[in-house]
Amino acid sequence: MTVTVKKAAEEKTPGDDTKPEDETKPGDDTKPEDEKPQGFTIYFANIKKWTEVNATFFNRETGERFSDFLVNDVIPYVEKNYNTNSVRGFAGSSNGGLEAFYIGMEHPELFSYIGVISPAMDFFASETWDEYLSKKDFSGDTARVYIYCGNQDFIEKLQHDATAEIEGKMKKAGYPADKVVTVLDNDGAHNEGFWAIYFTEMLKFGLQF
Repeated sequence: MTVTVKKAAEEKTPGDDTKPEDETKPGDDTKPEDEKPQGFTIYFANIKKWTEVNATFFNRETGERFSDFLVNDVIPYVEKNYNTNSVRGFAGSSNGGLEAFYIGMEHPELFSYIGVISPAMDFFASETWDEYLSKKDFSGDTARVYIYCGNQDFIEKLQHDATAEIEGKMKKAGYPADKVVTVLDNDGAHNEGFWAIYFTEMLKFGLQF
């Protein structure tokens, strides 16, 4: 992941979005624009009021996105070298929860279950989720999706409402109602202690035991 950030300056000429030479960070090895692999747009709450954010997620050697790398390289390698009993699961928390959800929606037929824990769903507007999910076809095999979010601390409060409504959006887009569950804990905080509590519940739902 390569992320370059420039905070808003106190004085800025309208229309001037160039980056002064002295703002280049040591070790900046970004490639010229014409050599960069194609990236994709991300959305986030601009709390710090940055005027410029460049984020590129790709494999520097192949240009693959992380989801491509997982599906095309990691899964085949693991299943070739380990006894997985044909059960695939993918889970993540916070930004990882958002990534797990995205991968699950892109490849619902590849996984037995997806764990979406305290996901950063608020990075995208509600309308963006509606548009994204409406373009998906969930008529085939789909993973069981376990969604969890707390509501105690600042980070969980930011993500709570967007997480609470994602199940409804999935069902509206045709995702099987019996394949998704959402658990909301008003006392839950954005940390590993609470995630550990609900990780077991996620496995029970995902593996159906």
